[in-house]
Amino acid sequence: MKGKSNILALDIGGVCIHVELQRFYGGVGFAEPPPWLRELVLSLNLGELTPEEFFAAVRNGLPAPQPGVERIRELFGSLLVEANPGMRELVASLPERGVRPVFFSDINRPHVERTLALLDAKEIITDGIFSYKAGAFKPSETMLNAFETRFGKPLLYVDDLPENIAGAQTHGWNAVVFESAAQVDSILKGFGC
Repeated sequence: MKGKSNILALDIGGVCIHVELQRFYGGVGFAEPPPWLRELVLSLNLGELTPEEFFAAVRNGLPAPQPGVERIRELFGSLLVEANPGMRELVASLPERGVRPVFFSDINRPHVERTLALLDAKEIITDGIFSYKAGAFKPSETMLNAFETRFGKPLLYVDDLPENIAGAQTHGWNAVVFESAAQVDSILKGFGC
């Protein structure tokens, strides 16, 4: 690995964490999220709303009887269900392998905090590029350039969405569509990590 990046860029939802959107949408009373609620989530993920503004706006948009803001916050967090199989162990193994994991994700601050707790990785993953800070979504030039400016091109980028991988590959990144923690482990071993 000498002379190469040691950065592993990790998407969160679908890679590190199993996501069930309906836990939130169903929890606030919708079989399918209405457009106004989808727009609020996008605005939160782009950093156009603070978490407090988001939770208040969701509450105000719901029919009576409205759940409290704290209950909405719990439901929103619950859509991040658990670490994907093997990811907690993989992430825990990275420092001793000389690999620095960083997040590269379309996400909001409350979900970053929940992800770190689910992965038990607060001491391991200490940085990342997030849509809510960059004001853009992957695979935009804004996100890719923000990552490269901060970290350079990663050793490997893993995402569950093929369009994000294609965008990164166009930027010259070594990037793969996530299949499993074992797949990522095998690729890293192939790099000598």
